[in-house]
Amino acid sequence: MATPANDAATTQRIVNDLDANFIVEAGAGTGKTYALVSRAVALVKAGHPMPGIVAITFTEAAAAELSERIRARLEQLLDDRNPDNDNDLLAADLSETHRQHIRCAIAELDQASIQTIHSFAAQLLRERPISQAVGLPPGWATLDDVDTREKFADQWNKWLDYSLGKDTGVDAGLQNSLRFLLENDVKVNHWQKIAQSFSDKADKLRNAAVIPDGNLRSMACNAIKELR
Repeated sequence: MATPANDAATTQRIVNDLDANFIVEAGAGTGKTYALVSRAVALVKAGHPMPGIVAITFTEAAAAELSERIRARLEQLLDDRNPDNDNDLLAADLSETHRQHIRCAIAELDQASIQTIHSFAAQLLRERPISQAVGLPPGWATLDDVDTREKFADQWNKWLDYSLGKDTGVDAGLQNSLRFLLENDVKVNHWQKIAQSFSDKADKLRNAAVIPDGNLRSMACNAIKELR
């Protein structure tokens, strides 16, 4: 569906056609979140239990906001004096059965999967006996951004110490280049930031047409040699 998310006809389809799958593409501020909230609330009104509803976002902050907006919309529908109900499609023909569905959903909102992609994937792995099958160790945990960068910094320091050591089998050109940078007061942390950027965007770089096939390590070593 390529029509704007704030188009009335589009919103009606999102709310009323619960047996269809939709892809909604729209720019910022066009009502995508409102449409997603409406879809979730419409499912509740139709009798779908909140623990069976999944809403995925990209950040923890966005997930928290989405959960709060769903709660606010559910509470709005139960408030007959709320003027927002006058123009709300979901407020029309609200029966006592619908109200009971909404009350249950509010009570069970914390059980809904309104979370990030990483959190949802981690939940699936913990709830189902497949962690060992995919190679995860016992007691595994999801790393947040801070943990990930700390781990990368630790790996970088170990790599740097190893690369500058003697009799390590590291390419002599790479060692000479690193020593040249250090001896000439070139900040090695600049190279760490570049390596961090490569690490953060590894999946995109792997499929990028501008990156030729080949050994990225060799490419990096050759680039460093040019600076000698």
